[in-house]
Amino acid sequence: MPASYLRKRAYMARTARTSPSDASEPAPAEDVRRRILDGAAEVFFRHGFAKGSTREIAALAGVSQGLVAHYFKKSELMGSIARQVSTDFIAALDKALAGDRSPEEQLARVVHSFVESMALNQHTFRVYWKEIESIPSDDAQQARALEKEYVARVAHIVAAAQKQGVLPAEHDALTLTEGILGMLSWTHWWYRPDRHTPQQVSAAYRDLIGLGVVPFGRPPAQSPELSPGNRRLVDSATHVFTHRGFDATTIEEIAAHAGEDAPRAADPLEKERLLGMIAQQVSAEFVHALDQGLGSVREQLTQIIESFLQSMHVNQNTFAVYWREYNSIPAEDAREARARERSFVVRTIGVVAAAQEEGLLPRQHDPLILAEAILGMLSWTHWWYRSHRHDPQEIAAAFSSLIRIDDARNRLGRPILSGSRPETVPSQHAVPPEQQAERTCAQILPAKYDSDALAQAVLSVEYRPSLHTSQQLASAVRDLVDPGSPRNWYPATTTPEWSGKRRSILDSAAIVFFERGYDAGTTKDIAIREGVSQSLVSQYFKKDKMMGAIAQRMSVEFTVALDKSLGSVHQQLAQVIEAFTEVVHAHEKELAVYWAEFLSLPSGSSQLAHARERLFINRASNIVAAAQGQGILPSEHEPGVLTEGILRMAYWLHCVHRACETTPRETAYAICSLIGVKTA
Repeated sequence: MPASYLRKRAYMARTARTSPSDASEPAPAEDVRRRILDGAAEVFFRHGFAKGSTREIAALAGVSQGLVAHYFKKSELMGSIARQVSTDFIAALDKALAGDRSPEEQLARVVHSFVESMALNQHTFRVYWKEIESIPSDDAQQARALEKEYVARVAHIVAAAQKQGVLPAEHDALTLTEGILGMLSWTHWWYRPDRHTPQQVSAAYRDLIGLGVVPFGRPPAQSPELSPGNRRLVDSATHVFTHRGFDATTIEEIAAHAGEDAPRAADPLEKERLLGMIAQQVSAEFVHALDQGLGSVREQLTQIIESFLQSMHVNQNTFAVYWREYNSIPAEDAREARARERSFVVRTIGVVAAAQEEGLLPRQHDPLILAEAILGMLSWTHWWYRSHRHDPQEIAAAFSSLIRIDDARNRLGRPILSGSRPETVPSQHAVPPEQQAERTCAQILPAKYDSDALAQAVLSVEYRPSLHTSQQLASAVRDLVDPGSPRNWYPATTTPEWSGKRRSILDSAAIVFFERGYDAGTTKDIAIREGVSQSLVSQYFKKDKMMGAIAQRMSVEFTVALDKSLGSVHQQLAQVIEAFTEVVHAHEKELAVYWAEFLSLPSGSSQLAHARERLFINRASNIVAAAQGQGILPSEHEPGVLTEGILRMAYWLHCVHRACETTPRETAYAICSLIGVKTA
């Protein structure tokens, strides 16, 4: 279906609420004016103010070109759009603050009113920011005054909410205000009315910053540490359950194996409790191993915020002009930048979803909304951040506190699922580190393998109960080891060094294009701002290449910063596989008992163990999804199927080489080699 058709359908849906119910009757003048302004905003956003025509505006608004001219001169349209945006948002704010309410209630109503206004003014709002230099000076001055009034009024409420303990009091009220308004304002970029309602979005925003907090859906309580006596019993139970099965084993046999006369043997529930302890130990090990490899979810969220703000600190101008002059970027450069941007969002959604699983963020909302809220808060700093006034670390701390992922705020009762790591017993097959001479992948993997035979071998190993069919898993394994299987396209992150004069000229170009627009900005303006000759500017960049270079630099540097803070997707995949093989290597018997006797577990233990296992699988699946987006893994499978396929392969290879004392790292790197994941 043509994109133009979809855009027109979306536009008609937005304006239907103001259109007359009877087409035979003339539309009220105010309705016509608004339809024309909405149409103008759509046209100017697509083509820019200079290139937008009243003919296209008329066609989109469903009126004649003469009627457009009757209401507006083209030169007046941007001023009228600015007035509409300002007055609509101020009116919504007045309505939200009417009556005698607490600061928390007022702020919640501000959030909702802003999102509702955005849903009605999405195109006018974003073209207002995109084409702000095209607004006549008087209208721009008036709009800016109303914008400052809006910020000041919200900041006053934020300060009151801080005094009442609703928002963190240790941070600057204006910084928190800009964070909240940035989260709200960035909605114009990603919001789609066919996917989310304004009510869903505003509810997610309110819960994210703790306004009227609702229950988060807490996981079961954490399991206690094992005493030495219980540890002996758990180890003995593992041994006996492995050889005889849960049903055929008696508590007396377990006690005898542990060398105890245990009076608890008379308790018929003791055997179930021991099985529950086994399940809790293994499941906690999975979460701990993943936290050790990737960092905790709290750390990852903090790293996303910090790396983004550090990148913004050095790329503020290029970031701003990238979004404002997006349509001026050459097609191939825009495609590459957009792919990196999508990958950044996908990776953030994955961390947000894991934070929801752990109870760090509200569970009841779409992780996409929460991720876009956090990224919006960060992205909008390009508008108000001033390097001589603000420090990236201070802003990162304020934003982390605002969404309550800092340690102090977590004392409000948000549960952490992983807990502390239980005491572990060294594996019987463990090789001391000083004796580990890592084998090459060629020594571990079969010299030759057929993908069908490999899939059959992987699926033949006893494994946990699966949610996927054997056909799905076999297909996933075959595609994982086939480098020719369908993969998404993703651009390389290797580009020219953006340093010295090359970087400085691009910074000057970004400022010129931001202030004057790409079409009006010239290399002469850039040279004057840079303090060099026009010919020197041209030696580095032709004007038609500058926006592409800006897009490349901005998208690459944000991606590299994220990779440095979280690890690249290749590295994260390798860490997931290694974390899994570490647990399998150290706790193979306990794991086998846990999987085989899952239905015999006491309900509390099974609930906690399953929640931890689900957390591991979901975090791994989110990284797999990011790997699919970057073309690392096959694209034509659900991430959950690929995740199980990879973990099954790791378990199979461990079983194949069990007697050879292959280390977890050797097994993990061999699997990475098999599926094309870079470990260097």
